[in-house]
Amino acid sequence: MAVSAPDPAALLAAALGILLYVVPLAFGGVMQGLAMNNPDVPFLDPVKHSVVTLTLPYLKTRSLSGILLGIGHLAFAVSFIWILIRWMNAGRRPKTSTADPSV
Repeated sequence: MAVSAPDPAALLAAALGILLYVVPLAFGGVMQGLAMNNPDVPFLDPVKHSVVTLTLPYLKTRSLSGILLGIGHLAFAVSFIWILIRWMNAGRRPKTSTADPSV
């Protein structure tokens, strides 16, 4: 009884989600750290570049990548359940005999 592999789209969506999760947050963290070390940069100022407004684009990218990661997990779960259902149904089918009936 052959069992097929999960859908590769789930793996691709999850991998892209993780990549887009880690890279922008790492870069945004470095930018935030550099801004916090500069005494001339305010922490929160909506008009000028502040520490908080500098990191907002990276946090928005992180939110989108979280959605992509969730879609990848959902696609994997659906694919895994579909494989289990097919595997369970294959075990319930009657066995076909390959023996020669004339013997």
